[in-house]
Amino acid sequence: MKSSISICLAAMALSACAARGPDTIVSSSGPTAAVGGGTVGLFADAYEKSLKAAPDSDLAFKMVSAGTQLQYQLCYDFFKNAGKEQQWLLFSKDFLATAGTIIAGVLGASGGSGSAIAWVGLSAGAGVSAINIYERNFLFSEDNVKAVQDLAMKAVDAARQEVLSDSRRNSYDFASGVSALMDVQQVCEVQNILALVRKSISSADPVAKTKDFVNSFVPDYVKANLGQFLQNGPAVTDDQLTALYWLYAATKTAPDKKQIALLLRGLAVSPLNDDGTDNPTFGERATRVKGALAGLPASVKDQLEAAIKTLAAGGSSPTQGIQGGARRFSGPVTTMGRPPGRVTVDIR
Repeated sequence: MKSSISICLAAMALSACAARGPDTIVSSSGPTAAVGGGTVGLFADAYEKSLKAAPDSDLAFKMVSAGTQLQYQLCYDFFKNAGKEQQWLLFSKDFLATAGTIIAGVLGASGGSGSAIAWVGLSAGAGVSAINIYERNFLFSEDNVKAVQDLAMKAVDAARQEVLSDSRRNSYDFASGVSALMDVQQVCEVQNILALVRKSISSADPVAKTKDFVNSFVPDYVKANLGQFLQNGPAVTDDQLTALYWLYAATKTAPDKKQIALLLRGLAVSPLNDDGTDNPTFGERATRVKGALAGLPASVKDQLEAAIKTLAAGGSSPTQGIQGGARRFSGPVTTMGRPPGRVTVDIR
């Protein structure tokens, strides 16, 4: 009986150990990873250099790079250990059920008291129930432990790729770099893994994004901005964005303006009449359009230039997919020293 109860308690202790989650690397007070060599040592060194040289953006980025690598490795180690613990949980559950039945049978055959038999059954049942509750309410049932690991590692990698993206690289200082690291490490915390699991256990596609999307001047924001003063709310379409860029930022001829006018016909207020002549009521809106178009990333301007060449040659519009999330744009896009936005990971 005592042996069965001990096994039950050991199984519950094992579950509690797994539920603590992986080690963290940094807090507002400083590094939390244990002092050591390898990636831990690299991160500690990068942290100290960035702290002493604040607000050096290059050293801050190196700290973020080393820290995200370390956090990925810690999350991987956590699941590696969890897999070993899962083997013990499965063994313990089967052993408790079998041992409880055998011991109760032996006691009954040898004339043991009813209370002793009851205690054996209770301890074995409690142990099996504790393991079942852990598996059902946490992450590591035999049916989904690998799926959970794959999902969590994809989520951490997505967050890591986002904080290391070119659009954020030059905008880090020491403090915002630490915040980015805390964003990445929270992805592998138990409560956040569980939230991702509940959304999708096996076929999820984690995607990282910056909350402060205005700072990145992505095309979706530009299209929404243009829509606010050209048609009182709805964002302009890809074709309308192409036409506006053609009109105000690219080479055009009189016949081109007629084609542009057709593309812009759906706007509530168009800069051109249907025959391609200028609309005199458009007025100061032209200045606002030019300002919005100036905020487009260079890679999107290249796409628009290619679309315009196709349209000028008589082809159909190839602008489908000029979306903010369709690709990662190169080069820094934040301005005036503003810190990068916070990173979140969701299921797409």
